[in-house]
Amino acid sequence: MGEIETHVTTKPEVMSVISHIGPTMCTNKCKSLSGCNGVNFDGHHLTCELLRIHPTTDERSSKNGSRIAVLYSLQPINDPCWPNPCSKNNKCVVSIQNKPFCITTIETFMETIHSTNYPAEYPNYDFKSWSFTVEINFQLVLKFTAFNLETNCDFLKIYDKQGGTELYSLTGNYLPDDVWSTDSTFFIQFTTDHSYTFTGFSIDVYKTT
Repeated sequence: MGEIETHVTTKPEVMSVISHIGPTMCTNKCKSLSGCNGVNFDGHHLTCELLRIHPTTDERSSKNGSRIAVLYSLQPINDPCWPNPCSKNNKCVVSIQNKPFCITTIETFMETIHSTNYPAEYPNYDFKSWSFTVEINFQLVLKFTAFNLETNCDFLKIYDKQGGTELYSLTGNYLPDDVWSTDSTFFIQFTTDHSYTFTGFSIDVYKTT
C-alpha cells in the first residue's frame, strides 16, 4: 500500500522519535532542529522520526501509512512563535490575531535527574522512572543539559502522568528542546536494551507559573 515517488538512496540516521504528533508539527520539529533534513511520519500511530540524511534532490515516499519526506529545501514555518522571539524565562504564546505574545514566567529549580552512572555510560537492561507533581496553576519544565542515547534502542519517554498519555519518545544524540507540561504532572521513564551503552542524559526540572 502506498506509492513510491522517488527512491531514498541513503540510509537515514534517526535523531529522535516523537509520539502523538501530527504531520505539520513533525515537519516543524525537524526544521527547528540543527542537522535534521528529513522526517518519517507514521499516520497510523502518529509517530514522527526526525532524520539526518544526505539526498541530492527532494525525495518523498509513502508505504503502509508511513511517509518519509526529505526536506532538502526547508520552507519557513508558519508559526509566529518560531523561532522563539521571547527572552529567557519568557514563554511565547500565539494571540487570536496570530501574533507572538511573550509571557513572563518565574521558574523555581526543583532537582536534576540523570541516567544511571551519568556522565559515565549507563548499563544494559536499565530501567528508571520519575514522577513529578506541582501545585494547581503551576507547570513543569524539563531543561535538557545532556542527551546521548543509543538510537532506536534506548528511550526516554515522557508522559503527562503515570499511566497516562505518552507525549514524547526520545532517542538518539541531539539535545531536545525544553519540554513543558500541559498540566501540573509529568511521568518520565528511561529504558535500555542489551546492546551498546552511551553517556545518557541530564535534565534540570523546574516548576513555573
